[in-house]
Amino acid sequence: MRRRDCLSLCAASLQSATAAGAGAGAARPRVRFPRPQRQFELRRWYPLALLEQALQRSGWEVELQPSEQVMVQSRALRELQEPDGAVDVAWSVTSAAREQALRPIRIPIYRGLFGWRVLLVPQSRRDALRAVQDLEGLRALTLLQGHDWPDTEILRANGLRVLTTARYDQLFAMLARGRADAFPRGVTEVEYELARESQTVALEPHLLLHYPAAEYFFVSTQRPDLAEALEQGLLRMVEQGDLDRLLQRHHGAALKALHLGERRRIALHNPLLPSATPLADERLWWRP
Repeated sequence: MRRRDCLSLCAASLQSATAAGAGAGAARPRVRFPRPQRQFELRRWYPLALLEQALQRSGWEVELQPSEQVMVQSRALRELQEPDGAVDVAWSVTSAAREQALRPIRIPIYRGLFGWRVLLVPQSRRDALRAVQDLEGLRALTLLQGHDWPDTEILRANGLRVLTTARYDQLFAMLARGRADAFPRGVTEVEYELARESQTVALEPHLLLHYPAAEYFFVSTQRPDLAEALEQGLLRMVEQGDLDRLLQRHHGAALKALHLGERRRIALHNPLLPSATPLADERLWWRP
């Protein structure tokens, strides 16, 4: 099946699922989200499951609808700033600049997991980083990241050498060809990527990078109604333990398989982290 046809079918399935149970002819608010670059079943995507549940907790029964075009993160966030933008909500690791331009809902949807990073390496060099002990050792490597990802700026701020490209798929090809030593990936992302790229890349077994990071839902500053609904719904899920249960249902097995507590942890600082980040609220953050 072609990529476009697959995405269209997945989108149609999601819209059908979110519409189930509505009365005949009932009009429901439409909430548009960025169509992803990856191919997978959208109804099984954790951010969408969380988005739908949070809105339901606030009394919103919505139709979740992907944008017509695939959107990289930077474009999705730009669309949120436009009066007639193509999306109503997006999610991203936060930064001071993003919080100034958009309305953040300051509840980390992955409980900070995007700041915990393992490394993908070329298949032939699976054990090549065994000797890396600390940040200085890491600085001798060349790492890969997307050109518009906040992680790129964070890594460079720690003195790390980073090679970038605008195309997500190209990063894996560059790694397989030996253009870089490693590709840091979030612990909730790497299972899917390893399964897809298992012929050419491998999981580095020794290292775990960490910097404080929060991935939030963002909406337009012109949508206080949507922001309030999301905040209320997410808070209710946190208080009742449902956000953690949903995250564990989607990612718990993969996290366990990474043996994160047994890895050598290298701490990095995050200069992009806004002062309003609720780091003191222990309910919101995951710890290995």
